[in-house]
Amino acid sequence: MHTLRWSDEVRDPADVVSEPDAASEPSEDELQAATAVITAMQGQWRPDDYEDAYTARVERLLEEKTQGRQLEPETAPPEPTPVTDLETVLRESLASAKTRRSG
Repeated sequence: MHTLRWSDEVRDPADVVSEPDAASEPSEDELQAATAVITAMQGQWRPDDYEDAYTARVERLLEEKTQGRQLEPETAPPEPTPVTDLETVLRESLASAKTRRSG
């Protein structure tokens, strides 16, 4: 998809993002974690494993509306659980992925 912008909305990237400095370089641990995440997520693409839930809901609503049924709003999803330590969760996820791949 493309987004059209008016000329006054376009900004020079140099005005928004500064040049990286030595302090912004990732540490060795961060590079290893990133490499582990990428490696753990590698695999054969199986599109049948995914479902377009949004399109299915829209099609269901359209079908109900064409049949003259009264549409009821769906309940809001529950509030997400806050993650307090993302790094710990990431490390656990990587360990789990390694276990699944080796087993």
